[in-house]
Amino acid sequence: MHHFKLILISDEHFSVEEIPFIKWAFANGLDRFHLRKRASKQEEINSLLQAFLPEELSKISVHYQHDLPFELLQKTGLHYSLDFLRESLTQAKIMQLPKIGQSQSFSIHQWKELELLPENCDYAFISPLYPSISKPSYQNPSLLTEVKNSLESSSIALIGLGGIRPEHLQELKLKGFNGAAILGAVWQASDPKVALAAFFQSRNTLK
Repeated sequence: MHHFKLILISDEHFSVEEIPFIKWAFANGLDRFHLRKRASKQEEINSLLQAFLPEELSKISVHYQHDLPFELLQKTGLHYSLDFLRESLTQAKIMQLPKIGQSQSFSIHQWKELELLPENCDYAFISPLYPSISKPSYQNPSLLTEVKNSLESSSIALIGLGGIRPEHLQELKLKGFNGAAILGAVWQASDPKVALAAFFQSRNTLK
């Protein structure tokens, strides 16, 4: 039985409680943390990352829009949006992207885009699976109905994203997903720690 991964995507805003919260999450079973703060300055991102130990940094993926020092990127993972890359790179260049850090991942929105990812891609987010919590009315139900054939033909680990709640984990696992990425269900909760703990508990009961 493969390990069903839980990945948390950061809130857009900084909080003094964020660093201890992520450290707690790692200690309690979070597999990866994706740092995505589009309006943030490089110095702010740098300062946040400096608070983590090397073994914690290796579990953090930084999203493409943050221009960080190369030596820091080597210690973390790097995440790209396929749509964003297409704005400036040819498909041939995308397929040849070097793996810089501890992991390389991508965001896609259609199953056919799996074929456009480089071989050194460790995993891909595909969204939106369920009605989005952070983006109301954002969903593509066909992604779940077309999942079987798409997963069988891909060697890339697939992580479901979009409206994920604890009760969805069993369905995602049965459909063949390798994990789930969480966003609104945690950060929009009155108590993010309780909300994330519910995901850990749900994963522990997966069949």
